[in-house]
Amino acid sequence: MRKVSAVVLMMIVSVLVAAPCLAEGHRVGAGVNVLSPNGDLDDGSGGYISHMFDISDMLATYIGISHVSGDFDLTVDDVVYEGSYTATQLEAAFLVQWHMDSITPYAGMGGGFSYLKFDDMNVGDKLSLFYLFGLLVPVSEHVSLEASARLSYLRPRSYRPHIETVDMDAWLIRVGATWDF
Repeated sequence: MRKVSAVVLMMIVSVLVAAPCLAEGHRVGAGVNVLSPNGDLDDGSGGYISHMFDISDMLATYIGISHVSGDFDLTVDDVVYEGSYTATQLEAAFLVQWHMDSITPYAGMGGGFSYLKFDDMNVGDKLSLFYLFGLLVPVSEHVSLEASARLSYLRPRSYRPHIETVDMDAWLIRVGATWDF
C-alpha cells in the first residue's frame, strides 16, 4: 500500500506543477457531491470546487477540493460506533476528453489526500485513489453543466482497538456547472 500511496502522491505533485505551465484552456467549476458508500459509512453529501486545464484537445488535468459529510454506524464485536463524519479532500487527476458539438465526455484517474474527522473515533488522514467519468454539456459560449461519477478507494487507519481500518470506498456522484475561459 505504501508503494501505491507514493505513486499517487507523485502523480498529484506532477499535476500541480506541470498543469499550469502546459494549459491551453481553463475550466472552473463548482457543484454538489452525493456520496454512496460501498463500505462502512452511510450516504453523505457536500460540495466541490474544481479547476480543469486543457493540455491538448484530448488531454486535461484536474485539481479540486471536495467536501462530504454524513453519518456512520459501525458494529464490531457487538460494540456499536456511531456518529457523523466529515471528509475534505485535495484531489488531482489526469483526464482524457472527447470534444463533440453538443457534449464533452471525459474519463480519468487520480488521487487525493483526505482530511477525515469522525465523532468519538480517531481516524487517520489518508491518500486515496479514484477513477472518474463524466460529461460537460455546454449551455452558452462559456458556461457548461457538468455531471460526473467516481469510484473512490479510501481505507484510513482507525485508532480504536477493535477497528483496524474504516472502509470508505464509495461512489461519488457530482452535478455542477463550469465556466470556461
